[in-house]
Amino acid sequence: TLFIELQFYILVGLIFPLLSNVNLSAQYWTILLLNSCTFLTFLIPQWTEKNFIFYHLPYFSIGFIIFLWFSSPKCRVHYSFFFFISLLTLTLNVHYLHKIGWSSIILSIITTVYILFFNTTNKFLEKLGEYSYSFYLLHGLIIAWFIHLLDLPTTLSGKWIYVSGIFICSWMIAAVGYWAIEKKSLLWSKKIKYPYAARITRSK
Repeated sequence: TLFIELQFYILVGLIFPLLSNVNLSAQYWTILLLNSCTFLTFLIPQWTEKNFIFYHLPYFSIGFIIFLWFSSPKCRVHYSFFFFISLLTLTLNVHYLHKIGWSSIILSIITTVYILFFNTTNKFLEKLGEYSYSFYLLHGLIIAWFIHLLDLPTTLSGKWIYVSGIFICSWMIAAVGYWAIEKKSLLWSKKIKYPYAARITRSK
């Protein structure tokens, strides 16, 4: 996933001028190109296809459309059409061609609708959000430890307990990682003086 993240940041740097362009045609062709490129997945060996950004482009396109939705409210009718294109591509590529179920498509719709129309603050979720990067980095290790130390359960209830244990332990260790490393790093970074940034601030 870190490899995909690297590809994502490069992609955003390249296409952001097009997405932020006031010309709707530039935005439209950018979204259309991104969704078309997802089918390049089939040029990659099946065992590595999910390691490249092409497979994930419909999901990222939906995220870009949400950004456009909030940045240009007057064009939301057009962005609804953009969303339809991305959802259609996601359905075709993920569900029909890769034979993956509807779960990711349904979750994409629910997440999009929630962000667009029901996005409210929640202190508990905000607190979890603070730990999310540590969780992202550490949860794979927690899963590996559970598999190494415990036998995989065979019953459905056992599997739910197993997953719940991984989930809880991951968040607990992520909280420790946040307060022990991330929080302190943020405080240290604020003590660093950046002369170039100060000059820019003064010039404004």
